[in-house]
Amino acid sequence: WGRVFSGGEGGQGAMKVRSSDSAMSSVSFNADLSCVVCAGPTGFGVFSTSPYMRLAWQATEEGGFNFAEMFERTNMLLLVGSVVSPAGFSDSSAVLWDHKRAERVLEITLPSVITGVSCTIGTIVVALEYRVAIYSVSQDFSSVAFERSVETVHNPWGIIALSPLGGERSSIACPGPRVGSIRVLIAKGECAELVGPGRAGRGERLVENAHKQLLSCLALNGDGSLLASASQAGTLVRLWATSQTDRPTLLRELRRGTLEADISHIAFSRSSSVLSCSSDAGTIHLFSLEGGDQAGQQSGIAASVLASVQGGQRSFARYDIGVRDPSVLCGVTDTGLVAVTSQGGVHVVTIDAEAPPESRCSLVSCSQLALDGEEEWMVDSSSDSD
Repeated sequence: WGRVFSGGEGGQGAMKVRSSDSAMSSVSFNADLSCVVCAGPTGFGVFSTSPYMRLAWQATEEGGFNFAEMFERTNMLLLVGSVVSPAGFSDSSAVLWDHKRAERVLEITLPSVITGVSCTIGTIVVALEYRVAIYSVSQDFSSVAFERSVETVHNPWGIIALSPLGGERSSIACPGPRVGSIRVLIAKGECAELVGPGRAGRGERLVENAHKQLLSCLALNGDGSLLASASQAGTLVRLWATSQTDRPTLLRELRRGTLEADISHIAFSRSSSVLSCSSDAGTIHLFSLEGGDQAGQQSGIAASVLASVQGGQRSFARYDIGVRDPSVLCGVTDTGLVAVTSQGGVHVVTIDAEAPPESRCSLVSCSQLALDGEEEWMVDSSSDSD
């Protein structure tokens, strides 16, 4: 499946759709935003973003799927069923599925319902209601090994983030053991042991009071050096440095708005120079992350103090999808974005930071995901994927 929209950063996990009238249960991007992967009661599918095309569709009459996510740019998918079905899928097991051979490769069985998943080459992260489990996967997908699990606060939306470029050393972020706390840890290696319940172990960093309310969203940049977090208040996104100290350091606050909203998704561009934030207001805010951070760290000035005085950094551009929507997945590059709504609309948008503020986002195309029909598998012969 050839690259058609490069420069973005996928890998933040399959977003659970928070809409009761959607035909999708979850939606995610692959590693470079060239593909959208969705799961729902009628099956799962893979679609190219620009130009739009349905590349693969697996229909089912046996309960459907809660989650589907692609391993970067390979033929492997991670699938979670919605109920126990004759086909062997369930809502408490994660199946590695080879779409090219139309067969399961491996299965991970969990003790309770899976609320979220995220994967990249070498790592699978699975969220349960009160725990996150981490697994390592061999490069040829022939074996999977349990690495560790950590306690979280109640996490029904399966909030997790996985840095997409780290492999076995990927950084992982998830809710901590208390309201508003965040854990940041490494998928494999020295993080293998915990000190005790609610405390950080080796290779693990805990932010106790990142937010006053429950978390609504987390995102990591490609190498895991930056973390973005939002709470259910929905007015601010906080940006943290995760690689400078043992404890993540607050760099700045990004102001989405003054009225409360449900932030459904945040994402970094591959260069980490732009961050997107989508909410149920039907808007996507774009923030510039260039400049200021290193100077603040070197001088010892707390960026949080400046942010409090200034009310938080404002977005440099905003895109309006036209309707209120509780779940908008957004992938961003330095010059464009792809947004997928809970109703299956795919918006491809260019960004011109030099244009007047009201016209910095321009819609290039709008398509509708085809979430029904007969089984369909198409492979682009010019693809450079595995």
